[in-house]
Amino acid sequence: FVSRTSGGKSVILNVIAHNLWLGEKANVLFAGPEMPFATYALRFDSTHTELRLRDLRDAKLSEENAIEYCESLAAMTYLTNDVCYIKQQLSQTVADVQTRMVAIQRKKKIKFDALVLDYLNIMSASTGLSNSRMSGTELQREVVEEVRALGILHGIPVFTAAQASRKGAESELPRSKDVGTEIIA
Repeated sequence: FVSRTSGGKSVILNVIAHNLWLGEKANVLFAGPEMPFATYALRFDSTHTELRLRDLRDAKLSEENAIEYCESLAAMTYLTNDVCYIKQQLSQTVADVQTRMVAIQRKKKIKFDALVLDYLNIMSASTGLSNSRMSGTELQREVVEEVRALGILHGIPVFTAAQASRKGAESELPRSKDVGTEIIA
């Protein structure tokens, strides 16, 4: 999906990962080049425990909420499916994600059922083409093709988002030409 800056892309992707993991009992890989692992972990815990993110982040839980939080986390250990994160610095290209995905599957002896990728605009292409010689649109197209190929190769759906350009953010229905091409990675 496409959203404007600060449009909740990471929050929605986190909820998708959580719902696949808990509701569908899927093994989910979450690759997040957008922000540090600790931020994703807090968001995931907040979604799972239904406690306010701010309270978790600032360690301002009532005694009752602290007990609920601990019980909820303990209950997660009984689930047979997994949600795994690839840390920020390890998921800058699709090849990085592929490498980590295979390594985690081998180590844990699992197969991922879905990949959640937060988010496309900040990834770099991993082909032999020089990213510095590609236009933003060409780079985005290359990244999208690599992500699609990764999903097909592993037979899994890939959930991701892209940031709309200023023009796209103002339109009622953003189209592919409205996706931002400013690359941060």
